[in-house]
Amino acid sequence: MPALPALKAASYTLHLASLPHARLLEQVALATVTPKMLSWQQAEIATAFFGDERTTFSEQPTTQSQRLLALLDALLAKMPARPAQQIVYLLLPEFNSADDALLSTFLHQLMRNHPELLQSPQCRVFPYGATASVMALKAAAELLAQPEQQKEIWFIAVDSLNDEAVFSRYAAEQSATEQSCQLLSEGAIALYLTASDTGLQLAYAASDAQLEPSTDDDMATAGLLRQTAQLLSIEQAQLSLICLPDSGNDYASQCWLNQMSQLNGVVTEDTQYLLPGYQIGELGACGGLYRLLLLLHQAQQGRVSGLILQYEQSLRRYRGVALYQAV
Repeated sequence: MPALPALKAASYTLHLASLPHARLLEQVALATVTPKMLSWQQAEIATAFFGDERTTFSEQPTTQSQRLLALLDALLAKMPARPAQQIVYLLLPEFNSADDALLSTFLHQLMRNHPELLQSPQCRVFPYGATASVMALKAAAELLAQPEQQKEIWFIAVDSLNDEAVFSRYAAEQSATEQSCQLLSEGAIALYLTASDTGLQLAYAASDAQLEPSTDDDMATAGLLRQTAQLLSIEQAQLSLICLPDSGNDYASQCWLNQMSQLNGVVTEDTQYLLPGYQIGELGACGGLYRLLLLLHQAQQGRVSGLILQYEQSLRRYRGVALYQAV
């Protein structure tokens, strides 16, 4: 297989409910989120949704498909240029086999409303929540490395945590830990990636599924981090930066926090940690792409160097890692 090219962010567009006026990453870094509190099953949940003034959930919300399409509509309206006969990788909320009908309905509506997004035969859909970002990046890097292949690709992510099932799950987790400061939100992001001589070069990427929910013994996360550490140990290399999906949910954080010992030997006192989810809230698939965009942006600005690890986990099953070399 040909050597994978470095990738850079040629352009991007943000549409984040937690920071609706932020158009640049620098604005996100300086902004402050003012959440609204939602009462749900004896829990108080911090939220930031577009056009939502409720403090209770007494009214039936729009369907998930409708919310996702509305978010995409707003994102596309902000974009100075849209995909036209170009490759698009669509990063979506986590769907499993039981949700096949929901995913099919959404894609049918999407093709009817925005057929231009999936016109190329090389377009792909990644319905894996936050983990979709590392899955899609691996596929994109391999595709762009092929001879005579066009050297650009669109990533478009959309997700919304404005869902009854999410509220119930979060309320239960909040009750179990008795401590949480997570912000549930929604949004959409478009990222235009191009092959380049500088940026981030993908050294390794892998994903897995945790079949049984467990924070104490997340075997998928353990295996992914262990494999990463073994690869680095062979090269006698160490991590300069680790980017993690933590956004204040102590229950979810335990999935990776309990497995960080797998990285012993490749983490030093100089290793830095990046947790941008505290700034934007939990955004599902959109959050994973936001973290990738932030790493690309920092690499292009020369603010990160060495080997960088991005770990992602979806709300339920999927886990993923991507190891980058800043070049």
